[in-house]
Amino acid sequence: MASDIYLKEIESRIDAYLDYLKEKGRAEEYISKQRRVLTAMIGNFQDTQKHLDMLAERATQATVNDYYNRIKCYALWLNGGKSFANLKRPVANKVSKDKATFTKAEVKKLINSEEVSPKNRALWLILSHTGLRPVEASRVKPDHLVKNGDSWFLVLPSNQQKSKRPDPIGLTEREANLIKKYCPLIDGDYKKLYRVLRSDLKKAGIPVKQNGVARTPYNLRSFMITELLRNNVDLETVRILARHSDIKTTLTHYARFNQGEVAKTRMKLINL
Repeated sequence: MASDIYLKEIESRIDAYLDYLKEKGRAEEYISKQRRVLTAMIGNFQDTQKHLDMLAERATQATVNDYYNRIKCYALWLNGGKSFANLKRPVANKVSKDKATFTKAEVKKLINSEEVSPKNRALWLILSHTGLRPVEASRVKPDHLVKNGDSWFLVLPSNQQKSKRPDPIGLTEREANLIKKYCPLIDGDYKKLYRVLRSDLKKAGIPVKQNGVARTPYNLRSFMITELLRNNVDLETVRILARHSDIKTTLTHYARFNQGEVAKTRMKLINL
């Protein structure tokens, strides 16, 4: 009986936290993920640590870090972080697979293929050249375009950017004109873009998978960030263009190449 009352108290606190996130304008998808994580992981301290340790047995470090950080965010809201203060971040046993990437030649082929509709070509260009996230691209409106002198900027409201900051995105005149011409860039649910991209990749004669990993619209954003790093753009500039609040995000997720590429580079050096 006492345990049932305790669980109801936990559920009530989680619901209050989710209501708080909703009031702060967090996206429904983010709130839904918070609900899933907290419901699965929160019990008494020993249970939470046990669940996190069990997750580390089957998940990648990125997933473990995500769950750990979400629990810590909840604790910060609950009582300034006193709850779960001793929670330890376990080391995951599963190694992350390389993410699919795009080459410069493939992106060029995709955005110039006559088999792909002009509107889709414009969308793929915007994602791969500006670093817009697909969900952000679905929120773009013509009145978000701002011209300052000869320069164009895309200024999404802070509540429509993942960072929750009104970070401006510099545009070329061509990109600004494409946005004006084809808005809304995405019709309906942005999640449908996965199927649209697969279809367009086939039309353009580009493999849907790379090293067995399916390519996604988000990989086009990753292409831009990785391409900047490949061309030795300094990390702080890359962080700003990627609209990351913390340079650790840039380093962790993008300042690396997939293992296949690393191996090829090593062999080239050895064979010199």
